[in-house]
Amino acid sequence: MNVPLSLLLAIGTLTCTSNAFAQRLLIPDSDNGAIMEFDPFSGELVRPLAIDLGDVTGGAVRSPTEVMAGPNGELWISDPIADTVFRLSGDGSTLLGTAAGPLDQCRGLAPLGSGALVANSGSSGGAPGDVLARIDASGALLSSTAIGDPFDVEPFTFNGVPGFLVSDIFGEDIVFADGADLSNQTVFHNSNGVSGIDTPGQIHVNGGRVFAAGLSTPVGIYEYDSSGAEVAYRSTSSVGGVRGVFLLGSGNLLFTTGSGVHIYDTTSDSISTAFQGPSGQFIAFYAGEICDCNNYCTANPNSTGLPATISAIGTGRIADNDLALTASQLPSFSFGFFITSRSQGFAANPGGSQGNLCLAGSIGRYVGPGQIQNSGSMGVLSLDLDLTQMPQPSGFVSVMPGQTWRFQTWFRDTDLGIPTSNFTDGVRVVFF
Repeated sequence: MNVPLSLLLAIGTLTCTSNAFAQRLLIPDSDNGAIMEFDPFSGELVRPLAIDLGDVTGGAVRSPTEVMAGPNGELWISDPIADTVFRLSGDGSTLLGTAAGPLDQCRGLAPLGSGALVANSGSSGGAPGDVLARIDASGALLSSTAIGDPFDVEPFTFNGVPGFLVSDIFGEDIVFADGADLSNQTVFHNSNGVSGIDTPGQIHVNGGRVFAAGLSTPVGIYEYDSSGAEVAYRSTSSVGGVRGVFLLGSGNLLFTTGSGVHIYDTTSDSISTAFQGPSGQFIAFYAGEICDCNNYCTANPNSTGLPATISAIGTGRIADNDLALTASQLPSFSFGFFITSRSQGFAANPGGSQGNLCLAGSIGRYVGPGQIQNSGSMGVLSLDLDLTQMPQPSGFVSVMPGQTWRFQTWFRDTDLGIPTSNFTDGVRVVFF
């Protein structure tokens, strides 16, 4: 039985939303041909069967590995056994087609232009072998670039150069490929495969933090800084090798193994199981649109008794210039405006405010004509962004590919009749 994803995602707590979708983490269960759904803040299981791929694909699915928000609102799913990328409607209910390729043992994938970049490993049926394969919106192979034995590919800006990180299971390294010339490759992290990562799986990027799944001994979750230096290793030997990894809004790490989905508590260095049994694969953030945006930080309750929250709606694709912010659960008829920065921070009660400032560095304010707004009777503010006019203290700047911007809302409030102010939580958006 297939349950439309749009219905599933419309149920539950909304954090960062896109149209009718609550943002969720989608994880393929490769043994059962299913897509599972988890909460991006807590890591809790939302639905064990968000999409029945066996039903939707007519039994063609074999081993789904990664989900990606594709072009034209589609949902793309790689399958290294079926040797293709399945193209589904955005709600997951309809098979629109498969990538003609030819592809073989296609694993991870990432958005690129109007199509995707696929980590392809095999050469059967005329497939190009160990390459980064670029496919267009219809799934046709456009070009291929040789690289080790790629397992995953993830957008990343290295030393100011936009491109992709690639997990290479042949060299046991993580390699950076220049987005302008994929053949221009640099070792981001050089592992000996003994004391360092062995058989690197999914790569997950959050700001300047890079996480990689270690499938073989020493199994665990590896963390690197933006220069490629290893800064943390978290062993998962009690539950097995890691396939997928994702930094939750709570600060903990959600990860998958061949026998379940687990949570690594980064404070206590302990592991709990979110869902036992499925053969979990890569973890993808999905909101119905191509918007890699995550809520973070904690908002204090305002005079309504609830914390105000911010959401990003639309897409992080710069060329579309289609992103809007919404602040909700504000006091009625309260004035406020949005603020933005490329840096994340935390300051409690700045300037006597009742809230928390979740930005740092150069903070811009949306205080131009029509941008200082009143929340009205519904307690809501919203603003369509112009990605070529991002406010900064020194003037307006344009968003560049690979950048992460953070947003928050400041608003007026009262505490026991005394005027004060407060903030929403924060939301970060990765642009490409």
